[in-house]
Amino acid sequence: MLTYAQSAVIVLLAVGFALALLYLLDCKLEESTRKRANGVNGWQLSILGTVYAVALGFMLSDAWLAFQTAVTDARAEASAVLLIDRSAPLMPQACTQALQQESRAYLNAVIGTEWAAMQAHQANASGEIVLRQMWNTIGSCAGHDAVPGRGNIIAALSSLQTRRDARMQDFQGHLPLIMWNVLLFGGVIVIVSSCLLCNERKCVHFFHVISLTVLITVSLLAISDLDRPFEGATHVDPTAFRAVQMDLQDGNPQ
Repeated sequence: MLTYAQSAVIVLLAVGFALALLYLLDCKLEESTRKRANGVNGWQLSILGTVYAVALGFMLSDAWLAFQTAVTDARAEASAVLLIDRSAPLMPQACTQALQQESRAYLNAVIGTEWAAMQAHQANASGEIVLRQMWNTIGSCAGHDAVPGRGNIIAALSSLQTRRDARMQDFQGHLPLIMWNVLLFGGVIVIVSSCLLCNERKCVHFFHVISLTVLITVSLLAISDLDRPFEGATHVDPTAFRAVQMDLQDGNPQ
């Protein structure tokens, strides 16, 4: 996804396109003709703007909720790893050491490998491999009598698997192509319609067109950034995983 600098360039390009279109219309269409059409174009633009604003607002809200969900899923996943490590001493010593080593290996895989891959929009299964090892470890302890501890770890492993799957779904993004077409096409229509209006004071008209173009472009860029919560300038950091990693290192270094 885009950095803030790249987003700023796109905003400037959009403003340049709007100003070029406005200048072209000023050259090709007579001012008197455009003024006579203001009465019709004005209310049409009002309807177009209202419909587009509703669609844009819903998509922006949905993208923000998806971003918040990704943050929650990442925190819950890190908490599940911590619970596994804390519950491991309830198991026999051999299983305890294996589970604690694997929980730390999982954190290293997520922080060191998977997060960098997600930022590049690439799927990575390093953590999944370690998670399978955890399931194998808890399965090898099935013959022991530590039933309470084993039940806690199985529940934590199930939660970890669920949250991991949710994170991978969040990583893919959720806004379909058809909605992007609606947002982009609608934005172009609204901007072009605003350029068709005419104002006796051209500086005021230019200001309105520039403001509308910037607002629409920034909103679209925000939706694009939030829709991919692990990429771009605004992204979910592995802060929760690092906190768990430091907690485990300080509490029981291995």
